[in-house]
Amino acid sequence: QVAVDEAPMVFAGEYEYNIYEEAYDINEDTNTLYAYTADGLLKWSWLSNVAKKNMNLEVMADISMPLFTVEEDATNKTYKYTTTPVTITNGQPDGSNWVIVGDYENENWYNDCVINGNGKTISNLTMYSENDTVLGFVGYIENSEVRDLTFNKVTLYSTNGYVGPIAFADDGTLVSNVHTKNSYLYGANKVGGIAGGSIDHYDHLGKELMDNVKNGKRVR
Repeated sequence: QVAVDEAPMVFAGEYEYNIYEEAYDINEDTNTLYAYTADGLLKWSWLSNVAKKNMNLEVMADISMPLFTVEEDATNKTYKYTTTPVTITNGQPDGSNWVIVGDYENENWYNDCVINGNGKTISNLTMYSENDTVLGFVGYIENSEVRDLTFNKVTLYSTNGYVGPIAFADDGTLVSNVHTKNSYLYGANKVGGIAGGSIDHYDHLGKELMDNVKNGKRVR
């Protein structure tokens, strides 16, 4: 039995081989990261936030995120889990086990990409914030697509607004077959089980352009 937050292992005598080495995470040719583990998701977050590189995400397995805080691992160019646990009391976490992708405050928005869940589930996303304008798995996302993904046992707590697995879906963003279950989300305003907020600035440009957006043709 393989835990959902671990890569499958192959055993040969006294030796243990991980099928998915570090290199599996990123395919530079197609600008896509394939995540099989929570560590793979953290690498995707680091690339977006620190390397400032928007990449497509393919969720390749059901992933359970450990309830530990996260810090930057500059040596290995990624984020990593610490030994500091995240505890939840009456729906309020005392920390976060994720670094949001699509930072509104620093205008590091997530653009022109696809998050493909492949029918998989991400569990135990847990975040707390007193200052962030948006809070979720992805924050400010535009001209992108999120599809075929389930979030389970999500706990998001913010003293501000725009709270949801997708915090704010802006221009040209398509969300399809995305689900949230067994979760608790709290914010001062604009809280949603899928998206905390959404808007499309293109509605004044005519029906043809809006139809292109609805039909999956992401446009500027």
